[in-house]
Amino acid sequence: MIYNQLNTSIKLLVLSLLFCALAIPSFAYDFMVDGIAYKKYSAEYGNKVYVTYSNYNTDNVRDVNYPWLTSVDIPESVTYDGTTYSVVAIGSYAFKRCFLTSVRIPNSVVFISNYAFHDATVLSINIPESMTKAYLSDANSIGEIKWDAKNCETVELEAGCFSIGSKVEKLPSGLYNSIYKNGSFTALFVPKNVKSVGAGAFSGTNMKHLIFEDATDLSIEGGSVRQAFAGRLKEDVYFMKGEQIPIGNYDTMSQTYYLGREVTKINTIDENTAYNVYVPTPPEFSEDIVNNISQYEESRGFRIPKESTLAYFDHPQWSRFALTNDLSIINKLMMKTKSKTMNIGESFNITVQFTGETTAPTLKWSTNPKVAQCNDEGKVTAMQSGEADIVAFCLDRFDTCHVVVQEPVLTLDVEELRMKVGESVTLNATVTPARAKSFLRWAEDDFDINTYRGILNLQTSFTDTGILSNSVTALAAGEADIYVKCCNQIKKCHVIVEDIPHVITLEPSEISLNPTDSYTIAVKFTQYVEDVVMTNTDQKIANARLQTSSSGGRTVYVTALRPGKTTITVSAADGTAEPGTCVVTVNGALDGDVNCDGEVNTGDVSAIYGIILGTKPDNGRADLNGDSEVNVADVSALYGIILGVE
Repeated sequence: MIYNQLNTSIKLLVLSLLFCALAIPSFAYDFMVDGIAYKKYSAEYGNKVYVTYSNYNTDNVRDVNYPWLTSVDIPESVTYDGTTYSVVAIGSYAFKRCFLTSVRIPNSVVFISNYAFHDATVLSINIPESMTKAYLSDANSIGEIKWDAKNCETVELEAGCFSIGSKVEKLPSGLYNSIYKNGSFTALFVPKNVKSVGAGAFSGTNMKHLIFEDATDLSIEGGSVRQAFAGRLKEDVYFMKGEQIPIGNYDTMSQTYYLGREVTKINTIDENTAYNVYVPTPPEFSEDIVNNISQYEESRGFRIPKESTLAYFDHPQWSRFALTNDLSIINKLMMKTKSKTMNIGESFNITVQFTGETTAPTLKWSTNPKVAQCNDEGKVTAMQSGEADIVAFCLDRFDTCHVVVQEPVLTLDVEELRMKVGESVTLNATVTPARAKSFLRWAEDDFDINTYRGILNLQTSFTDTGILSNSVTALAAGEADIYVKCCNQIKKCHVIVEDIPHVITLEPSEISLNPTDSYTIAVKFTQYVEDVVMTNTDQKIANARLQTSSSGGRTVYVTALRPGKTTITVSAADGTAEPGTCVVTVNGALDGDVNCDGEVNTGDVSAIYGIILGTKPDNGRADLNGDSEVNVADVSALYGIILGVE
């Protein structure tokens, strides 16, 4: 009763979520807690919410939700405005275009909606025991998938490192359709906790071997293994324990049934299927086979253990088949190494011991090849971080070595950087152990989520010592994030680019010339200004002319005229740049500087009157009008110099 109520509630929640996902308003969440947005279900479902998007813009395909997150830990419940809500689902577009190192989903979540991880990159995600439907196929990339869903009905996944948890009871339809579409997965070991397999669960794969640890009470939608594989299993099916279930005809492809010594019953006999029976005591046949044994006895033969020849030949049903007693029994198959922790790139050899058979058996292997590969000789090589069970099986015996490939240590020498437009710096990323360097890369080209374009120019290179470098040049003012990735780790450098002030500089800023000398002053810009103007405080001291070269460069050409000082200024016509100045000093005595203090002012008037009155000696600088006398006419000439009048 409780289960039915719960199941009904879950279905209502799913329907409600699907309904909510049909319309996508521009501001969709009801509240935000700890940086994650939530949307309430209608009151009839109680205090329940689902994770939704923080921002959604249908006009911007590069719009990123939660740009501030690098990992997500979804809580089972959240409290807002005094009310506690259960988190039961992840809604459409919730994590659109996110780049997340890990996503932890709690057991309260039962549903992941279509497009929840649209075009997102997720390095690691768990599917909890409670999950009933999970849609992840439209993600850009998913790394490790930790599958613990007990009875998930529907699933669509992107390719990733997949592992079956100990609580999983059902493998849903389409489970491996995308996960192993690259064809690298050749064998699957189905643990004894799995009791149900959906139709088409393994379609799209190229697996050669399927091993059921315990087929007791195992059911497959559609009634046969063929339904699970859509006719694409290449070679063998192993039943180690329990009842053999129907494989189904595979047209022109033929497989071999391996029935372990703990198999108690054969439920079907299929065409194009060979049977190797390792059961010491003949297992019973289903009632259908017993009642219709004449249909099978001429068309089907079995290989049986040499040690059990009499038991089979004396059996009332088994004796009616063509029996070949050439199978040898392996009493024991055991790996010397039961668990192993490895670093990426490391290898080790698994030693397998066995008893019973007189010659070394041919071993077959099952593994998760994206985490750890295993060749025919049992050499295991760590490929990327994660966990994998290396299963060695032969005839009806198997053993397992659990391998954990450790995350490498990723470091980035700078995590925040301030630059000015035009500056260049080098970022360095390193990984330990060095064997993992082949997985080390800047992520900007893999995942179109970065904001650096138009702000930064990046040039990537690998040094001889295995350090990954990125030469970063600031192009324009703004902020950008640069990501570096290695396996399931990611580091980010946040870059702030500041604009360079518009400054005009005259070089040199001071010059000293003799009369009639010429000099070219360079005009420099922090950012080029097209329309500039020049001023000269005293054209009588020096003549200045603004020039433009054929390449567009600017200069000021100066000619010294007479002793004195003048200031040349170059500025932007619109006033947007800080102007540049150069002080020009023309050497020699100044006209009118009678008292020789370096200036022409009223002090020189007093000095010339003193010479006229005879109270001061004539120093030869008071005859300003050139008539060879010092008189009041020279005073008038001095006033003209002071006032700037000829």
